[in-house]
Amino acid sequence: MKKIISTLPLLLISIYLFAQSGIKFHTTLDSHSKDVFITNFSEDGQFLSTCSRDKTVKIYKIIDATFKLIETIKFDEHIYSISFSPDNNFLAVGSDYVEIYSKNDDKFELIKTFEYYEKEISFVKFSPNGRFFLFSSNKEIKIYEIIDKNFKCIKTISLGRGQIFSIDFSSNSKFLVLSHNNLIDIYKLLLPLKKIVTEYVNDDMAVWLKKDDFKSTEYYFKRTYNDKIDNRRDSLTQKKLSEKLLPILDSEILSAKYDSDSETVKIDFDFFPNIYVSVPRSEAELFCNNIKKAIFRDALFALTGEYSAAIISANIFMPATGKNYIFKNTNRYIFKRKKVKPEYEIIVIEIDRGELTIKDIVLTAHIDTRKMIQRNTKPRKIIENKFEVCMLLTSENEIDSIFINNQKMSIDSSNNDSIFTNAWIDNDDSIFVVRAIDKRGNSVRKKFSITNYPAPKNLLGIGKNYVLMIPISEYEHDSIPDLENKPIEDAERLKNVLIKDYNFKEKNIMLLSNPTREDIIDKFNELERIITEKDNLLIFYAGHGTYDQENAIGYWLPSDADNKKTSKYIYYSQLRDDIQKINSLHTLLVNDACYSGGIFRNINKQNSGNSINAKKNKSSTEYKESHLSIYIKKKYAKKSRQALTSAELKPVPNESVFFEYFINALIRNKRPYLSASDLFNEINEDVTSKTNNMPQLRVINDTGDQNGEFIFVRNINN
Repeated sequence: MKKIISTLPLLLISIYLFAQSGIKFHTTLDSHSKDVFITNFSEDGQFLSTCSRDKTVKIYKIIDATFKLIETIKFDEHIYSISFSPDNNFLAVGSDYVEIYSKNDDKFELIKTFEYYEKEISFVKFSPNGRFFLFSSNKEIKIYEIIDKNFKCIKTISLGRGQIFSIDFSSNSKFLVLSHNNLIDIYKLLLPLKKIVTEYVNDDMAVWLKKDDFKSTEYYFKRTYNDKIDNRRDSLTQKKLSEKLLPILDSEILSAKYDSDSETVKIDFDFFPNIYVSVPRSEAELFCNNIKKAIFRDALFALTGEYSAAIISANIFMPATGKNYIFKNTNRYIFKRKKVKPEYEIIVIEIDRGELTIKDIVLTAHIDTRKMIQRNTKPRKIIENKFEVCMLLTSENEIDSIFINNQKMSIDSSNNDSIFTNAWIDNDDSIFVVRAIDKRGNSVRKKFSITNYPAPKNLLGIGKNYVLMIPISEYEHDSIPDLENKPIEDAERLKNVLIKDYNFKEKNIMLLSNPTREDIIDKFNELERIITEKDNLLIFYAGHGTYDQENAIGYWLPSDADNKKTSKYIYYSQLRDDIQKINSLHTLLVNDACYSGGIFRNINKQNSGNSINAKKNKSSTEYKESHLSIYIKKKYAKKSRQALTSAELKPVPNESVFFEYFINALIRNKRPYLSASDLFNEINEDVTSKTNNMPQLRVINDTGDQNGEFIFVRNINN
């Protein structure tokens, strides 16, 4: 028997047999009371499922060309779709909801129900590799990753209009195609590795870190000391990566190329970066010709991005030669932890470790006279347990990171002998533990104690400073090119400078990396709720922008934008409305995108009267020192709604020249108060001469501006 098929929307199901000489009638199944409209064979041809308007699904087992009814599943609603998984372990049925049945011997047991109430489930499908499952209604698709018998939602695709007519996976499970109306959308399927690993590790760590009621506190702290916590997190991360990636290694191999001089084989993968394996010249031809039959064992991996990973080491068995080949990456990978929610990135460092020692740790602070306590003086107490730490280190390698009580500090250093964190830290205890790590993985600790005194308040007595950062480097649709990782790197640099040098607290800085349109709108709604009339808001956008010249409409392009339609764009008119709704004292938008000047109405009109030229504003540098505080207070007292843009209505380079001058102006500034117009005057001429683009600082019309200015206030210790 070569193949069995059936397609009859009748009460009877006719089975035909394809023999080598043709097709002949085989048998008829008569078990439904109403029309049969879906039939589906399992991948291995051992099972047949049928569903009917009598609201039942029947499953047959095929034994020696005999069809034996083994299961009848009754539903309360009509059935619209049905599908076996490629490994035949699951059967999915779509009604007004979705049910997943797991095969146990010859029985199918219900293990999962997805509630869904909008419309009937028209499609249920498994990917050919069995890693993904989806179901869809009229305008929405939900995609799940399958782990053992767990189905974890990794993506929801919503269509604003139209109807989904067809949907399918590619044979290699890397693409998803769907048609709606006259459009065909193609998605690339990528596992959000970092998110999956982080969630898994956090869940496991939460259980492990829980204190046993029957164990002493001393025992608990010994068990969960910093090194042990780090080691366990690393171990769990590595375990989860191997669990996710080892099963797909063999299928990702594309080709192998031998270099006879170095006697190494370069193996190219579809998902992973290529690797180089030492293979003797006598075995190289067999190895390369049979590369797709290679079996990877004991492989270790490292995350290299949100959706990407590299192979650290592996034992490769080649059946053609009967030998094992050891691959070990010449680079060393370590897990780099972030503050608040532990997320994991991998950075590459060299094998040679060198030396790292802490020579001295000095606490610096400020007293009421605003004079800094000099180095090597006795640390003094300051208000709210906030301290600035200066570290003196000796290292053969570049310093990678410094932690104080597990809180990562920013680093400001011209060499490896003097490391200034220049960051205020909070602590309720009198004991601080400092940990330094260099780029080659050396780690040292030092403990010190402190005593306290009150620190001064800022002259302006201002409210909170909030920051919303919207860097977009990656776009879902191929119609919009990615910007590598530059916008996200720029946002991180700006965040560090604002915390280190200016009056911004990390807890009030909101970073939206690669957000969708919905993410951006939701965050503006959140800001509207939390920001008061005493607070200030700095908005930083770095990503693609575009402008409709004919209709004079400008847009931001969120990560889910599509060049073929504007439904996912952020209109500048909507952005102006969102800014107007936020009841801040000052709002400054730094817009680093192509056609960023589109945020201003009437930008092309002469003497519009609705916008200002920042050059005409009298900046604080024109005032005598004795009048400086009066000028600043006057500008600060009035509301402002301004935008500082990288250009007018022109494209800008992907690697932003504007941002480099903008960030450097903030770093170089030593004045206690830096107004937006001062900042603009610092960078305007340089950016214009380097790029032929003219930056703009103007009022955002119709948003409530009262001729005030956003003021960057330097930290009192700087």
